[in-house]
Amino acid sequence: KNNIEIIQNFEDSNMLEEIVGLCEKPLVLQGSFDKKFLDLPDDVIILTLQNNQKFFCCRNHDGSLSNIFIFVINKNYPQIESNLEKIINDNQKIVKARLSDAEFFINEDLKQNLDSRIINLKKIIFQKELGSLFDKSQRIKNLAKILAVFVPHCEIALMNRACELLKVDLSTKAVAELPELQGKIGSFY
Repeated sequence: KNNIEIIQNFEDSNMLEEIVGLCEKPLVLQGSFDKKFLDLPDDVIILTLQNNQKFFCCRNHDGSLSNIFIFVINKNYPQIESNLEKIINDNQKIVKARLSDAEFFINEDLKQNLDSRIINLKKIIFQKELGSLFDKSQRIKNLAKILAVFVPHCEIALMNRACELLKVDLSTKAVAELPELQGKIGSFY
């Protein structure tokens, strides 16, 4: 009806089993969120809805993320049928609040560029005997220089830059809120 499909990969997730285990009489409902949130990275929206709310995100047939989501409730009580609109609206409000939080964290993160965050890695301990994440990134940078000799057409400047920014996303508010974004949100920033 809406030309959408669920993007959940059921083979890689136990979310469907979890939902089935929680619901004696499952009822699938559809909600939506404001399209302005589609400006957020897809991973942020998906992780927010999937991990925090156990909702299923959807894609349009062109592959773009849809603002429609699917969720399951337990239809165990007769009065639920008469309150479906309220249930949908309440869940949409929760999603709006969660996505507003994610949007806030990303906007706060974007006030500071990645280069200025490199110094923050000195405050994050990697391992007691091995030092901070900054120390780790420097070790990786030195190792990468050695390995670069064996990689045809390797641009040392780009490799150095990648090593410098390697763990910087760990100092962002978005990763603090959604740790699953580690390694992904940096490319967005």
